[in-house]
Amino acid sequence: QGRNEDINVADMKKYTNVKKEKKKYKEQLNKLNEKTDTLSNNTNKINDMIDNLKVSKLNKDNYIISKDKIDSLFELIGGSQPLYLPVDNNSGKSDFARWEKGVKLSENLKTTRSAKDFFFPKTEHMVSYEINGKEVKVVDPRKDIEDFVIFGVRSCDAKGFEAIDNVYLNMNPVDSYYKNRREHGTVITLACNEPEK
Repeated sequence: QGRNEDINVADMKKYTNVKKEKKKYKEQLNKLNEKTDTLSNNTNKINDMIDNLKVSKLNKDNYIISKDKIDSLFELIGGSQPLYLPVDNNSGKSDFARWEKGVKLSENLKTTRSAKDFFFPKTEHMVSYEINGKEVKVVDPRKDIEDFVIFGVRSCDAKGFEAIDNVYLNMNPVDSYYKNRREHGTVITLACNEPEK
């Protein structure tokens, strides 16, 4: 159906609905444009920050960010998409929590919960259905997942994703729920200072 639509003057309800829909889509488009601008600005700032990072002496592919600049990085990433990082919980241990201004990265980077839970939750709503008389309609409950970042994943945990990927992405059938999350998630690892523990 094209954008132009003939509307019978007698059918003003249809015209009113079309007008409301047009207004709603225009508002959605404006919000998306604002998000795009914010994301673009934050991406440029993150790229500038990355360009100014120090290269690790042991591995030229690794970069070092100073602790005094880490909050700025979190603000840039968290301002454009959900960011999860290890924070101290009430029991004195650390766990992944969504970043918001004022949240500090835990000194204890060994979290009680694995980062794989972001991609492979313990429980999941798989299917819904609607019944209308004798008609049964199956409804896919999956929603579009927004991009997200997990910061502070231990490298051994990140390596474990390979085993999970082999089962859920590289074998048939592919787990579309898992695949959807993996495509939208970015994992930032930290070097292990005490790999034997």
